[in-house]
Amino acid sequence: MSEARPVSRAWSWKMNLLAFGLVTVAVLLYSLGQVYYLRQTLKGHLADNRQMILAAINHQIELGTLAEEALNETILLFLSNSARFLNFLNDVEAFDQQELASFADENGLTGVAVLGPEGRAVSGPAGWAEVISCVGNRDLLSKKSGYFLLSWPRPQGGCILIGYPDRPLRKVQEQFSLTSILTFLASSPQISLLEVAEPGRDYGDGRADTVLETLVVDGRQVVVGFDTRLYRQQVRRIWQNFILYASFFAGFGLLLTFILYRLQQQHIAEITRYERELARQQEDAVLGRAAATIAHEVRNPLNAIGLGLQRVEMEANLEDEHKALLAAMEKAMRRTNTIVEGLLRYSRPVEPHFDAVDLDRLLQQQLLLRKPQCTQANIEVEYDGAFVGRIEADADLLAQLFDNIIKNGIEAQPAGGWLHVETRSHDDGVLVSFANPGFQKSADIDRLAEPYFSGKVRGSGLGLAICAKIVESHRGILDFKEIRPGVLQVGVWLPGVG
Repeated sequence: MSEARPVSRAWSWKMNLLAFGLVTVAVLLYSLGQVYYLRQTLKGHLADNRQMILAAINHQIELGTLAEEALNETILLFLSNSARFLNFLNDVEAFDQQELASFADENGLTGVAVLGPEGRAVSGPAGWAEVISCVGNRDLLSKKSGYFLLSWPRPQGGCILIGYPDRPLRKVQEQFSLTSILTFLASSPQISLLEVAEPGRDYGDGRADTVLETLVVDGRQVVVGFDTRLYRQQVRRIWQNFILYASFFAGFGLLLTFILYRLQQQHIAEITRYERELARQQEDAVLGRAAATIAHEVRNPLNAIGLGLQRVEMEANLEDEHKALLAAMEKAMRRTNTIVEGLLRYSRPVEPHFDAVDLDRLLQQQLLLRKPQCTQANIEVEYDGAFVGRIEADADLLAQLFDNIIKNGIEAQPAGGWLHVETRSHDDGVLVSFANPGFQKSADIDRLAEPYFSGKVRGSGLGLAICAKIVESHRGILDFKEIRPGVLQVGVWLPGVG
């Protein structure tokens, strides 16, 4: 703490002025960096979009080609099967022109012709084909004006000609044409222009917010215009922010000076808090080692004294006065042993074993264990378990924690009174509060968790200190509050709600 004060005195207006200048330069460099980053990002996006559009167009053209090939294969298979079926029916009973016309109409065909081995042909409807003649010795699908023509050779000689409308092919060709593909891709919000280039046309006229690119697709030039309005808006916003900062520099300088002053004060307070925390930890460490040593050295003599007192009590023939003295010594020895046990518990490191704990059940068990003592002391217990659920904690340590707090509440009211226990959800955790009257140390409420500080005449001062260590090991918070004169509320907040 003593080293932090010269730092605050050394921070002068000149250093503040230098800091303001450095901040201004830093903001300017940051603004330039943002503009450069946006520019590089735009270039990268343009390159990526260019490749994406080119790949999409080529992919759609390839899909169109594959779709056309698949359609041709499908038509060939359909017409071949129709020809076989037609040949089978014709072998059973030869078709006439009207029957073939009806067959073609029912099956959506342009027309059908059956040619015999002698060259005689029956066709329906009349005049549907350009030429009625067999072609080759295998299935042959050809494209005519407005329809497909299949020449299917009959096994007994001759052939069957079937015409099928080319409307599906025209539809596929229109869907996958370059014009349709460009129209579809032009709907992207990042593209303001996408069309086949027209010779002699100036596409850059009136497009200040557009970056033009030229692609070559299927031997034709395609003009792509990428919308850069968002980029330009972001650049303008960056410079507007910088100008705004420069305009209010004087006010910002005063504000920064005030903030620096407050930060220095907070820094000093934080250092003070850290030093206190470090001193407390060092004190706890020294106290723990000393407590462990003292407890170890004192416990053995205490055990020997206890055994000796028990033997004297059993074997010696004592008068009543000596028996009373012996009982007082045994009581003092037990109290000393209790203090030693407290020292040992405080000196041991608290290492919780986390598991799912039913908090409501645990609290009710601890209250049930203390019920006879409460009844004897005429203390009325009220329990409000609003929290229902489990938390991740060490059940044994929590039982020790709650039992110690309940015990303190009972011992604070030798003439009777009340004890109120409540649970509720709070800040992603659970808050367990214990309230009871009989508190008489209002001025020392912040010291209740310190070792060897006790609000009771016969207390060791380690109970609440051990409670604080248990709560700290659970990453919780132990809080003491005097809610009314003479009424103490002990709050235990625990995280880990399951």
